[in-house]
Amino acid sequence: MGHQADRIPWESLASSLEWQFEAECCFGATNFHPRRLDSRQESFMQFVNTLSARICECARQERLKFPERDQSPSPEDVVISDRVAEKINPTIETWRRDRELRCKLYLMDEPEWEQLPNPADRGDFQRMLYQRGHDGMEYRHVLPIDQRKMKAFLYEHTTSECRTLFETNGPALFSAEVAKTLLMRGEMGTLLRICSHPEAVVRTWRDAPRCGCSKIGCYDPSEEIGWRRMHTSALMSYIVLNVLSYFPDQLGKGSQYPAPEKDYRHSKAYQNMVIHATEHRWTADVTQLPHRLFFGLERGQLSPVPKKTDDGPGDGDISPEYPFMSKGFMPYDQFLNCQSGAKGHLPTAVDIAQVRAGLINQTQLPPELVNDILVEADYDAPRAGCASRTIPSTLTTRRT
Repeated sequence: MGHQADRIPWESLASSLEWQFEAECCFGATNFHPRRLDSRQESFMQFVNTLSARICECARQERLKFPERDQSPSPEDVVISDRVAEKINPTIETWRRDRELRCKLYLMDEPEWEQLPNPADRGDFQRMLYQRGHDGMEYRHVLPIDQRKMKAFLYEHTTSECRTLFETNGPALFSAEVAKTLLMRGEMGTLLRICSHPEAVVRTWRDAPRCGCSKIGCYDPSEEIGWRRMHTSALMSYIVLNVLSYFPDQLGKGSQYPAPEKDYRHSKAYQNMVIHATEHRWTADVTQLPHRLFFGLERGQLSPVPKKTDDGPGDGDISPEYPFMSKGFMPYDQFLNCQSGAKGHLPTAVDIAQVRAGLINQTQLPPELVNDILVEADYDAPRAGCASRTIPSTLTTRRT
């Protein structure tokens, strides 16, 4: 959609917010807070209504690019053409390489296949993904021809018992990930043709839950496996990044970020957005791939509940009962460190100073060269604790 400042009241929304560093009203979190204005509620409602109307209008215009009605395909019709398959195969290959997901779906590469307890016990779905060629050899298909047919999108989502999602929904789950990939790569024509079938179940996968059991602590309502998160992540990122453009003091100049007390990356809104858009999910990470690429983050680097990942002193996990305490309480670099980026030993500032002095004294090298050596050895970033200030003891829990 782009910024569309002439159609969406971004400036009105931004003018109703103000930057507050370590705000007392939120346990000391840094964030963009609503101003105490009589017109605040009116500004927010105007923005929400205008944005909603604009999204609907853009969706309507996009829909006009395709036929109003498409002939319903039969179950054996190939609905993903060779051109589309070639376009989406790299993305499918990316999430099929996810070892955790491959193990759950038995989407093994051939050397790993031999490690299964009894290859003869593999189901039809697993065997289909490794089709036998004319030469008698089994070949791995990124997107087998049967998964490109209409029948692959007729599998219904079955509400599963605790931790049996992949056993009860393997084929349907694979097709759901393919549908997400089509949506992410902009293949709306293919999706519309699939949805023209009266029994297509793509819509029902939108809010599909991970688990249908009622065990305490098992089902997390936010842990949906459908494609709803794709547009919620995009919408959250779209709003936050556009609003940030109206706070020049928090953006810095050129490639230089401002001081932590003014850095937009320090805010709860920004850190919450980054987690929501890039965190590792229960199924394939199709919806997170473009966001991770944009923010320069790796798979599994962020988690809703952070942990200290170095071996320094501290309270360990921040209590899952108060996950909001992990956002807006520390500079962005420390925030990433508390998530999972660094592992094992991280030096303290004293460690770095001692090693630097020792190298200079023992090698007689120039300080500039010693600094370069420390950088190359990744020994230049001091350990960052999981809090940039004291968090109330009632809101933390010690790792046991």
